[in-house]
Amino acid sequence: LAGFARRLPPRAEAEAALVAAVERALDDGATPVVLAPMPGTAAEVVAILAAAALPLRVHARVADWIEAYGRLGLPVTASRKLLRTFRGSPARGEVVVWPLEGRNAAAIGRLRTARLFAATGMALDADAAARLRVEAAFALAGHGDLPSLVAHAQAAEGRDVWLTSGMSDAALRAFGAAGIRAHALSARRPMQQMTLFAL
Repeated sequence: LAGFARRLPPRAEAEAALVAAVERALDDGATPVVLAPMPGTAAEVVAILAAAALPLRVHARVADWIEAYGRLGLPVTASRKLLRTFRGSPARGEVVVWPLEGRNAAAIGRLRTARLFAATGMALDADAAARLRVEAAFALAGHGDLPSLVAHAQAAEGRDVWLTSGMSDAALRAFGAAGIRAHALSARRPMQQMTLFAL
């Protein structure tokens, strides 16, 4: 949430920009690699690119999540023909979808014609592409921006919110201005979460 004080752009606009960038890379003979956080955003990227009829090679973990969604009755893509698990090298004309946290994976480094993009809420930060070492970053997020999260907490009449990531001065100020206390739920204090459900 650190960079989420600004609003996310309209979803359709961000999706169209991503698809256009991927198609340009394909036209140039490059292999587009879209990095996205797991699990939510990566699966959404698969759905966006599949809707554009682009053949995909996805990381095994992304494929596992898509299968899990399917078992729950939430198909990510209507065409399994477009979707193959990444093994070795993608064929010409295929788009790779890869976990953002795996940016430095050897498999990606070996792709000679790779053109890297990122689909993440971090794209709201002006220097996101440079920090992530990608050609372009697109503001597609698996959660709301800070203004919408504050509005949601207000609508739920919450007095306290616990953030699993992104605790920042901007988040504290935004929730504080709405009369809501923001707290960080961190990996260093895992037992905090259990108190949320204490009787």
